Amino acid sequence: MQENSQRERKNDDDVTAKDTELDRLDKNLAKATAQYHSSDDVSSMEIDDDENSEKKRVILQQQQRRLLLLRHASKCCEGLHCRVKFCPQMVTLWKHMKTCRDKNCKAAHCLSSRCVLNHYRICKSEGLTSSCGICAPVMKHIRLKESSSTSQDPDLLNQMDALSDAERYDEMPVDTEAEEQDSSDSFKALKEALVSGVPNESSDEMAVCASQPEEKQTAQQLKTKQNLLNQVQQQKVKLTSQNQKLQQQLKGASTPLQLEQLQKQQNILQHLNQQFQQQQVVLESEIQRQGEEKSDSQQLSPGKKLKNQEGKRTSESVDGGSKDLRPNKVLKRDSSTVSVSASVASEVSTTKKSSSLITSMQTSDIEAHLDSLVNSGRLTPRNISRKCLPIVKRLRDHENGWVFSEPVDPIELGIHDYFDIVEHPMDLDLVTKKLENGVYWDITSFRKDTRLVFENAILYNGKDSDVGMMAKELLDLFEQDLSNCFKGLNADEETKKADSCSLCGNHRRLYELPSLFCSGTCGRNIRRNAVYFTDRMKQNQWCEACYADQKDDEPLLLDNGKETKKAHLQQMKNDKSPEEKWVQCDKCQDWVHQVCALFNGTQNYKSASFTCPKCYIKFEANPTPSTAPKGAAELLQCKLSESIEKGIAQTLSKEYEKIAEDRDCTIAQVEKAENLYVRVVSNLDKKQKVREGMRARYSKKNYPSEFPVKSKCILLFQKIHGVDVLLFSMYVYEYGDECPAPNRRRVYISYLDSVRYLTPAQYRTAIYQSVLIEYLRFVKMRGFHTAHIWSCPPAKGDEYIFYCHPVNQLTPRNDMLCAWYNNTLQKAKAEGIALDIRSLYDDYFKDNVVNRTTGEPFDPTSLPYFDGDYVPGEIEKIIKDLDEDDNRREGTKIKDAPKVVTAPSKSEGKRAGTRSNPGRLVNQGRDKVMNRLDLILSRMKENFFVVQLLSNDYIDAAEGTAGITSLVDSSPSDDDSAKSTRTIGKNPYILDLAEKKDAKASSASIPLCQQIIPVSTKDEDPLMEQECFETRLQFLNYCQRNNYQFDELRRAKYSSTMVLAYLHNPREEKEQQIKAHLEVIAHAASCQGCVSKNCQRMKQLFGHVRGCELTHKRGCKICTRLFMLLIKHARDCPTDGTACPIPFCERIKERNRMLLKQQRLMDDRRRNAQNTRAKEDSA
Repeated sequence: MQENSQRERKNDDDVTAKDTELDRLDKNLAKATAQYHSSDDVSSMEIDDDENSEKKRVILQQQQRRLLLLRHASKCCEGLHCRVKFCPQMVTLWKHMKTCRDKNCKAAHCLSSRCVLNHYRICKSEGLTSSCGICAPVMKHIRLKESSSTSQDPDLLNQMDALSDAERYDEMPVDTEAEEQDSSDSFKALKEALVSGVPNESSDEMAVCASQPEEKQTAQQLKTKQNLLNQVQQQKVKLTSQNQKLQQQLKGASTPLQLEQLQKQQNILQHLNQQFQQQQVVLESEIQRQGEEKSDSQQLSPGKKLKNQEGKRTSESVDGGSKDLRPNKVLKRDSSTVSVSASVASEVSTTKKSSSLITSMQTSDIEAHLDSLVNSGRLTPRNISRKCLPIVKRLRDHENGWVFSEPVDPIELGIHDYFDIVEHPMDLDLVTKKLENGVYWDITSFRKDTRLVFENAILYNGKDSDVGMMAKELLDLFEQDLSNCFKGLNADEETKKADSCSLCGNHRRLYELPSLFCSGTCGRNIRRNAVYFTDRMKQNQWCEACYADQKDDEPLLLDNGKETKKAHLQQMKNDKSPEEKWVQCDKCQDWVHQVCALFNGTQNYKSASFTCPKCYIKFEANPTPSTAPKGAAELLQCKLSESIEKGIAQTLSKEYEKIAEDRDCTIAQVEKAENLYVRVVSNLDKKQKVREGMRARYSKKNYPSEFPVKSKCILLFQKIHGVDVLLFSMYVYEYGDECPAPNRRRVYISYLDSVRYLTPAQYRTAIYQSVLIEYLRFVKMRGFHTAHIWSCPPAKGDEYIFYCHPVNQLTPRNDMLCAWYNNTLQKAKAEGIALDIRSLYDDYFKDNVVNRTTGEPFDPTSLPYFDGDYVPGEIEKIIKDLDEDDNRREGTKIKDAPKVVTAPSKSEGKRAGTRSNPGRLVNQGRDKVMNRLDLILSRMKENFFVVQLLSNDYIDAAEGTAGITSLVDSSPSDDDSAKSTRTIGKNPYILDLAEKKDAKASSASIPLCQQIIPVSTKDEDPLMEQECFETRLQFLNYCQRNNYQFDELRRAKYSSTMVLAYLHNPREEKEQQIKAHLEVIAHAASCQGCVSKNCQRMKQLFGHVRGCELTHKRGCKICTRLFMLLIKHARDCPTDGTACPIPFCERIKERNRMLLKQQRLMDDRRRNAQNTRAKEDSA
């Protein structure tokens, strides 16, 4: 009791002290703010001359702090748990201020706070927040706090986490924005600030180091020098900014005196820059030397925090979980945009390494890449419409514009040969509609269409005719206006060039809002602008529903294996989009987007130099670079990829011949699609688990609990502007001859996705269809007899494989996607690959079809059961509904083991038919699940394709014969004739089908020839394991986590480059090492006392992972490497249902289960969207 009373008295004293301090802050605040806003400069405030400077600074700080506190109070949701100083009082004050309109309010701090807030509103309305002495530092601090990642230097991580927001507010430096003051007095102040901003190593820090062990002394010295280097580089950026401003002022100097003064300032800046450069070189060399001496010992010591010496001066990601620990550049290039940077000057570099793909590209490719950046940076459809609509309007308003405004009507005008001469009609009305609808993504397309209007008139009427002369006049006018438009665009670019990327011309470029998934029981996606809760490291998230369901005293397990409590979670809002990172050129010192420069931040070596593409062309470019990084062509080939590439080449050859014939030209004159590469990047053996409801209901029928399956990921690349771009991806599942029925010898086309960057675009459909056709050809020759496809466009807000598609690439409608698949499969049938194309409904439900082998009705155990398919998910839902109906009817609770019901009652069958479709009868003797599934699939039968690749005779022989060595299959044949002509050859292990006598010649009936099909479907291609390509969801999450988007060509290039860098990470030679490491992990996890050095070292690594604050998600290399090994172990962990002794194994298994849950949730959304469309169509 005594301790409680003392604690209460202490809290009361703290509150009283805080109120007193707030009262002190209130003094003169309103008066000073009003004076400031009515004057032109802070110096005009009425303060005694002897204390003018100090009081001015204090009052400005008070105003800035009050503005920050008010902003915090308006957003704070932590209540009494908030650690920000004065927060509870300010929250109460903020609630009062929202309703208070009393000019003489007596509430504490109300008038002064309203005055400060009113000052900010006036500045904001007048656009003065960037120049106001009060608002500018506050806005800069807010932007820096929002954009800066808390994961800067790992040694600073704990310090940043330990700091409360109150300390950050109290210790916020007051930026006087010296760069915006033009007087010589202000420049002197800047010089003093710059010089004083680079302190020497203090004696206090050296004294602390002297009292510590040698290892800690070295670390402390390294940290001190790093901090000094950071400050030097920040001051250099300030100098650069001030120098740029002086250059502009020198150009506009009107008097000799002003010119002389500015030149003196410039000389001082140059002198300071030389001093900072010398100091930077010395510090960098010392840091590099000490860092190399310490690197080995740091990696071996448990619990050590990694030093992340970045090579190039780059910018940090806004996303706190980014691996690249660098700050983002904001709109103004000042000291707030640069933080930790350990750039070694190129002139002192000992080795020449590059982190950019530009250095390996040909000059012509770099120039093409830069041209594409300019177009993508400034010419959006909206900009093109805004700039070009006035041009078209002027053409239409011309005295002769009416002639070309509307489409030509050959019948009305009596010119019946018009379309024979003019192949591509065009008119100004159509051009206007395209502009208004945002069809044009580049000026070239707009120019081509507009010129076509007048060129068609000249072509048909002749250049000397009246119409031809009018067309020539308007064509010249159009070219003149378009040229002026380009000049205007270039002028606009020049005005904003100072603070923009010199490559694309844009300022801040934001990524898509990252996808967050709840770490709670629901596992759902956290919606945009929704409130969620996260841990201190911001690595786990809980939605509002799961947060409310969580008990206060129940511990929450985090991804890093640690635990936290509900009270320690922070409330956040899912509304912050990360910004693209920046990198500085060593030649021109300009800042460019890393995406534009194709800069790989993960390969940013200490000694690396960076040259932007423009400077590279100017100083270093070679017509044919001698070395090039590994691209798509260097990825491992396999038989499947070779087969698909060969098929694409044959398809394109036919397309070229067709175009040449239509245009009456040679094939050499036809534009071709070149540099296409197909690669299989994932080839894994898996076990597909049967879901709970299906397994429980049909376990007595000996239904398997799992199916062995091989999953594959197939990618298509094309080299565009010298960069390999990922364009198409397809995930497939192969159920071989070792798989039990009903999946045996079947393939499932799970997902395919593409982005529309393939060039020329006219071949896009043919190439993408060819990938699917050639895959079916390949698996047919391996002995797979049936392929299955579920045609379903993605649900709203979902992505299949690629993260962020182009804005102008619309999601296909359901009927369009079905038509695309049907067209593709018809081509496969015409080539003899597919023998028949049916629907799943035709095979298992139509006309109460029965199993032709057993003669019994089909039940759910006869249906193919594929991972992620519609049928397994819908069966689970139906079984759950049936169980609930039975329990409701019987008045009992749901039993642990659902009863197997194979013969539904007559009344149940009537109920299902009446409730779902009154006009449809169901089979009363069939399984209940099949009856309900029949009614559902009958409305969407066109969405489920069944492609028969081999004849029924082959299927019967393969399914019913054991021990045979090879099979021979003929080309398509009718069932009856195939059965009647079936004979057994001399070799009893070979099935020989005689030719049909009455074969009809058609595209679907090619000459019959025997094909030797292997009995075993064993894959001869090697297994390939790439973690991020294991499933389409893992690749999608990998892209989302790293902001690898495909919504622009520039981003698609960059994302593809990073993906290829990941794929080329050497793995084969490390397989034995990985195996050995896994054995050491298994040994060290259970070993109690061992003298083995490997065992001791592994235990040290375990200890490091448990205590590391950085973790693998924030770039710790030790944690990353160990977790990669643990993930491999967890995938094949032999323990099932029992606790595994290896650290984090259970947590990784739980994470895998969460990924599976996310996949199933998406499958459910796809299925529900399919059901909704079917209901709407039937209605």
